[in-house]
Amino acid sequence: MSDVFISYSRKDQVFARRLFESLTQEQFDSWADWDDIPYSSEWWQQIQRGIEAANNFVCILSPSYIESKICNDELAYARQLGKRIIPVVRREFMQGGQYLPEIRAELFGKPWLNVLDENVREIGKINYIFFRKKKGYDCQFDEVTRRIVNPDCDGVESDADDFAASFSNLLNTLHEDPQHTQQHTTLLIRAQEWEQANRRADRLLHGKDIAEARQWLAEWIQDEQRRSAENPPRAPKQPVPADLHRRYIHASVARRTTSRLLSIAAAVIILGVISAVVVLQRGASQNSIQIQQTAAASTLTAAVSARDDETQATLTTFAQSSAATNAAVALVVGEGLAEEIFVVNTAQLPVYGDEDTTSPVITTLIIETAIDLAEPVEAARQKFGREGDWIAVAVPAMGGMAFGHVQAQFISAQTRLTDRGFDAYVGTLRRVNPPSGYFALWADQEALGLPDPFDYLPVRISDQTALANVRINGFGPNTFALRNWQRWYSRIGGLHNGLDVIVPTGTPVVSLCNGLIISDWVFMANPEEKSLIVWCFLPNDSDMSSVLVAYTHLQNNTLFEHLDYVEAGQVIGTTGSPAGTIGNDHLHLEVHLLTGDVTLPNQRTPRRLLKELDREQPMDNNTPWNPALFFTPRIINLIENQLDTTGFGGTLPAYPTSEMLTTVGAAHLSDLGVFSVAYYRYRCTVYWEADYAESGCYASAVDLRAKLATFPPWLPYPYDSVEANAES
Repeated sequence: MSDVFISYSRKDQVFARRLFESLTQEQFDSWADWDDIPYSSEWWQQIQRGIEAANNFVCILSPSYIESKICNDELAYARQLGKRIIPVVRREFMQGGQYLPEIRAELFGKPWLNVLDENVREIGKINYIFFRKKKGYDCQFDEVTRRIVNPDCDGVESDADDFAASFSNLLNTLHEDPQHTQQHTTLLIRAQEWEQANRRADRLLHGKDIAEARQWLAEWIQDEQRRSAENPPRAPKQPVPADLHRRYIHASVARRTTSRLLSIAAAVIILGVISAVVVLQRGASQNSIQIQQTAAASTLTAAVSARDDETQATLTTFAQSSAATNAAVALVVGEGLAEEIFVVNTAQLPVYGDEDTTSPVITTLIIETAIDLAEPVEAARQKFGREGDWIAVAVPAMGGMAFGHVQAQFISAQTRLTDRGFDAYVGTLRRVNPPSGYFALWADQEALGLPDPFDYLPVRISDQTALANVRINGFGPNTFALRNWQRWYSRIGGLHNGLDVIVPTGTPVVSLCNGLIISDWVFMANPEEKSLIVWCFLPNDSDMSSVLVAYTHLQNNTLFEHLDYVEAGQVIGTTGSPAGTIGNDHLHLEVHLLTGDVTLPNQRTPRRLLKELDREQPMDNNTPWNPALFFTPRIINLIENQLDTTGFGGTLPAYPTSEMLTTVGAAHLSDLGVFSVAYYRYRCTVYWEADYAESGCYASAVDLRAKLATFPPWLPYPYDSVEANAES
């Protein structure tokens, strides 16, 4: 762990060393990358570790810093982690609220400009510390040696601002709230270790560490409450707890509660067993039995006495329950596989400033949103679902948190399957290895403009039993398509152009990526269908990707407005049935890849997903690709196993046999299986591995990577262009 991470441009390296040495003299342990090595993933990981382990992030601002993608990446990562950022200005880079003209020229056309704009906007809320230099002391940078050839350019005589006075301001900032800052770093490092270990329970906090972490977070929230009530409100206390801090602390608390319940459960089971033994072993030594009973009772007493206020009622009820043994068994079986969270149970829920519906509305929460309580858990739990009561909540706001109240009847407890529970179930399944074409696709992620692979199911599942019972109709010439051959699928070569996830109506639907809602899509030219599109962002969250995720047969698609931003895992609607049908509850999911193939005819069909962007966005977007290709391997493993396990309707295979194809006159259709890849506009052309039979609809079968290589490179589509085009 270090006190300070120094982020700087190579053209400011002389000043960076001056600052480093001055901090060292003041007993500050500073971290700076002095090795001038080419960018690589290993090098970037070292930089990230340095930022993570530093209590403070000092960025030396100058035109060269602003023009550097790497410097901006470092600053963006520090912001993501909630680090205390201290902007130090060595050379001015703005004039009249605009970048200097020479900077604008240098930045023209850079794809990461949005990252820079966000960085500058956020650090603009922080007081700069000025170490400016005089004019005429320009540093000469040798591009070959990557060194300053006239080091006097950043010496003491070059300072326009008083270095000693500015450095004193820097020290004062570094000395603010040292305990809060150090705890932020310590918890962040431990939380990241927990994430990297797939959230293993042994990496969570224990004992007094939990109490200290909760106190640290509570003090920040209380300070934020006071800050938000001031007029004008002061800047949030730095550093700000990141989302990872909250997840880690909440998971540790949940684990501790479960562990204590398990201790009680074990003691109850032991007592129950001993009682049975007393009956069966009438000849046993009374002294021996009493010793065993005393030991078990001590275990129970210790577990109960170790409780805190938050779990007191639950533990007392559990210990006194006549069904304690059964409850203990249930806890042991389900340990760590599900978690209780508190969620909104109505479509739209206003958050009011006071406990009064006539007070100002701070924000509106949608159904299935998880809430952060701003009052004790037990106190809130007693109010859930009760009309007339109010619950204090904390909600995200610009620069921190806002605090308000919601009506208690619209909040309820819900159990959700954890990542650990999901992985535990998938771990019991047959391992599926994606074919080579899958890895070829993701090897070209940047060139093709793909987002990160989807690591969620498109629907929210509550427990392992529900997960095991999810049925899926796969992409391509599956048995579902075969059943409807004459009605729908004969004209598109027997291809089902998405995945069907068969779940009850009202099941929450989640976004598979960070993206924008496109709400004007009419599925299959049927205006009665309720549908949604999510246009995914690239991993940088500033440019749009080439991927459109389409959801249809929805019950509710009104939770968001057109072009609203949503995040991966966020609920965006609820499932329903195809319009005009009963008992066919399912979600239909499609993925369309904007290939960049500008030679394709720009036909206007009801399936065109980006109608409003016809002129600025010429790429084909009628093209459904196999959704399975866009998920991570663990989700693919689940999808294929569920296809094999549940089949179609629970009785037929997911994909038809050759005999079944022949029966409907579709013998020319090869069984491409779950990894079929279709690229068509209602005229079937399928691309996958070259060893498939070339006949009928598949006469043009080619290797997937070879086909993708024929597409022009993807050019990022700026988010700003989406907004501007929509407004016009």
